[in-house]
Amino acid sequence: MKKIKAFLIFFGIADSMYLLLELSNTCPLNGCSSDLMFNDINLPALLGLIWFTSYAFMKDKLLILWQIAAIMGIVFLSLYSFVEAHYCLYCFLAYLAGILLIVLDKTKNAN
Repeated sequence: MKKIKAFLIFFGIADSMYLLLELSNTCPLNGCSSDLMFNDINLPALLGLIWFTSYAFMKDKLLILWQIAAIMGIVFLSLYSFVEAHYCLYCFLAYLAGILLIVLDKTKNAN
């Protein structure tokens, strides 16, 4: 389980870094919206990078709050992408990695 968790964190960091560094103006898949950019910084990618980087250091109640924040962000950004018809595979893969990471932690704690 630790290897899977480490892989998901690494994948999330790599995906968020790619979105942050490569998408200063355009998405390679033409799926990202420029509405969520500030001074050429992709805000969701920056938040994703912070979330995945910090995840391994979160414990107890702080971890629960961190997970809730992620679910709220994923729901908001997913709904936003569907309403605006901006579909980015890289973004959706980051959402999936975050959800899988949370589910993995929740199933580990349930046992």
